[in-house]
Amino acid sequence: MPARQIVLASAYHVFLRPGIEIINKPDGLHKFMSWDKPILYRMRRGYQVFSLALFRKMLMIGGWNFSAHIDGLKHFSTPEEC
Repeated sequence: MPARQIVLASAYHVFLRPGIEIINKPDGLHKFMSWDKPILYRMRRGYQVFSLALFRKMLMIGGWNFSAHIDGLKHFSTPEEC
């Protein structure tokens, strides 16, 4: 059986780099990566809200602030976005 080639992309990491503007374009992530094979895209960012607990603060207004582990920039997210 021939080997299969596929990339797993995490929504949290793709959200931070290269960013929403790139991945929302047609073939955006494929073009960004210069990858013409399948990409398995894990859509939800919610897991990282809990696994990166040192970088986030839960808010009572229906979301959370978190600092990117890459550069410390602040972001806000809601359950609906995840």
